[in-house]
Amino acid sequence: MIIIDYSQLIIAGALSFKSDFDKGKSANKQIDIMRHTIISTILADKVRFGKEYGDVVLAVDDRNYWRREIFPHYKANRKKHRESSNTDWTAIFEIGKQLRAELSEVMPWKFVVAAGAEADDVIAVLTKYTQTNDLVGGGLYGGEPQRVLIKSSDGDFGQLHKFDNVRQWSPLTKKYVAKYSKTDLLEKIMTGDTGDGVPNIKSADDFFVNEDTARQRSITAKLKEQAFTQLSKFNAFEFIDFGDSTMNRNFDRNRSLIDFDYIPKNISDSIVETYINTKPNTTKGKIFDYFVQNRCKLLLERIQEI
Repeated sequence: MIIIDYSQLIIAGALSFKSDFDKGKSANKQIDIMRHTIISTILADKVRFGKEYGDVVLAVDDRNYWRREIFPHYKANRKKHRESSNTDWTAIFEIGKQLRAELSEVMPWKFVVAAGAEADDVIAVLTKYTQTNDLVGGGLYGGEPQRVLIKSSDGDFGQLHKFDNVRQWSPLTKKYVAKYSKTDLLEKIMTGDTGDGVPNIKSADDFFVNEDTARQRSITAKLKEQAFTQLSKFNAFEFIDFGDSTMNRNFDRNRSLIDFDYIPKNISDSIVETYINTKPNTTKGKIFDYFVQNRCKLLLERIQEI
């Protein structure tokens, strides 16, 4: 299974032609650029990785995130930063939505989106799903997990490297992502995630939305070593104690937002159900007609790759 972060794919595609996606630019040109870019990129991934990893699955963000329900400041600053940018983010996301609707009808790729889930959740849940489902090989013990390639530059997926059948390819560095340890996850929970608006364990919930705040108090090497020692001793995050009730509370906050083991069961179940029930197109005639209708001459020449 090749699992692609669809949001990253859309953003990377648009930013590759950044000047064409400034506010006020031609919407028709934008959709034509993105249609060719997105399809060509997925085809390239299929050609490069398909023999080893199999079919393509696109992991899609829902508009509403379950994390925002438990932490209202989650990704709160992203909208503000995008509104102040000259890039037409509204157009980019609308094009992404339109292309998803088009491609899910004509392409042999599964698009998986579930209410309340982010693409991260879809990738994490489907990776875990492959450990006991859709097994390959058969044999005395009923087969083994299929190989999974995660295509994303997001470091959070390092949590999934614990599974032997999983690798991650970063389109940013054009390299496989190095293996990730439980200690790496512990450090990430302690230091938070600036991009998602998650402060470190020494900071209040609203740190990144409170413009009057000073710099975060740093997570010292001594504090990290204290946590690493406890992890080594107990091999469980539940027993880590910083000797400070606020830091302990904030550690629990961050773990709920960052650790994929905290994805709610109803979200996980919805993702799996959507994946199982999604039936992609298998008729090449529909693909041919779609390319002709949208004047995709170069893609028509590659239709056999699909």
